[in-house]
Amino acid sequence: MKRKATISLLFIALFVVVFAICVSARTVYLEEIPQELKVQNDSFTHFVVFEEEKYFTGSGATISGLNTDVMNADMESAGIDKSKIGSTYLTRYNFPAYMGETLVTYVNLNSMKTHGYFSNVCGYIQLAGTVNKVHDMNQRVSQLRCIDFGENSQVTEIPYCFANAANRLMSVKNFPRNLSAIKGDAFNRAAGAFRGELYLNATTIEAGAFNNAISNVTRLVFGPNTRAIGNQSICAEVNEIEDFYEPADHKVAITEIVFECDVSLINFPEQGSAKGAFWFEAGGNSRTEFSHLERIVLAHPNNERAYFEG
Repeated sequence: MKRKATISLLFIALFVVVFAICVSARTVYLEEIPQELKVQNDSFTHFVVFEEEKYFTGSGATISGLNTDVMNADMESAGIDKSKIGSTYLTRYNFPAYMGETLVTYVNLNSMKTHGYFSNVCGYIQLAGTVNKVHDMNQRVSQLRCIDFGENSQVTEIPYCFANAANRLMSVKNFPRNLSAIKGDAFNRAAGAFRGELYLNATTIEAGAFNNAISNVTRLVFGPNTRAIGNQSICAEVNEIEDFYEPADHKVAITEIVFECDVSLINFPEQGSAKGAFWFEAGGNSRTEFSHLERIVLAHPNNERAYFEG
């Protein structure tokens, strides 16, 4: 009797293990696009989600490509009509934290951005928080809706033109908080990407980094690392922004700017040779003024003498 009970328990344990493996290893599947990631009159309904390492190629700690044959075979097995990618479906890539037993630290998006299942049909990028390096997706992001850098992101630099012209980008999650640089035009024209508080803690914020990407930001904070803020990097021209991204009153929403860094150490564009880092008037390239701005807070103790009421 005891022997039969032992065999039964072993069988149950084996079944639980097999079941757990099957549940955790999800093949390609459809996921409904949430309403908050949709734009007006959106024709897209679902993400085609790829998240297992078999869908990606690379070497060592780097993911640098997409495995087309496996993607096609698994979509066919799952009954997903791949011809709808680009019309009804967008792709979502949940990049794995490991390739085999190797921790992934670099995702080279540039090397896969011309792929038919990525170029202007990628709707969602999900990185593991352990990734410390990414490459740009410049000009291949017309349908990108969300970028999630992963919890406690280790990314140290946002590359040049990273998500340039991502004019459907509705959400950026877990934005890295300890950066050496945010390169030029990184989020240029990503008008819907940032809302509420935007915390920027980068040694260098280069020219155009957030041009036309801050109109719905209400609180802007520069972290203690900040040492340079480039020309036309923190500004917007509301008339250049599509209607569904414009603030309700067609004015930049920022009410407060906080400098946690020592303002006296920041390198701003020189007067007369550049248009300026924040809003400015320069003929045909004028930017919308920060008419809702109520407070500029100099939080660093070295700037106490520069602070005054009113």
